[in-house]
Amino acid sequence: MSDKRLQEDLVSLTEYAVDAQGRQLKLPPAKVKAALPAVAAIAAKNNDQQIPATGGGIASPLTETDIADRTYHAAYYTSTDGLIQIPAIASMKFTDANSAEVMLEFDSPP
Repeated sequence: MSDKRLQEDLVSLTEYAVDAQGRQLKLPPAKVKAALPAVAAIAAKNNDQQIPATGGGIASPLTETDIADRTYHAAYYTSTDGLIQIPAIASMKFTDANSAEVMLEFDSPP
């Protein structure tokens, strides 16, 4: 198939569709629905389910400490065509904006 023919076919798919007899098909007009009315709502606070503040967390940005600190799984991620294999990272070490160590651990490939 030539490039020109491919381009014409793709354009024809986006401009119109035809049935088996060559008749142009069109979608029916969309049904207009009425808008939903505006309403006011109130959310009740449930004090029994409060999560205690423990502090902590990660301060952005993260900076990888050293690429040599990475660990890898024995398995690889393989491309769909099977030609490329990428090592699966098991863990990486970072330092956050507060100079705290952050460890990211990844699951092994399926």
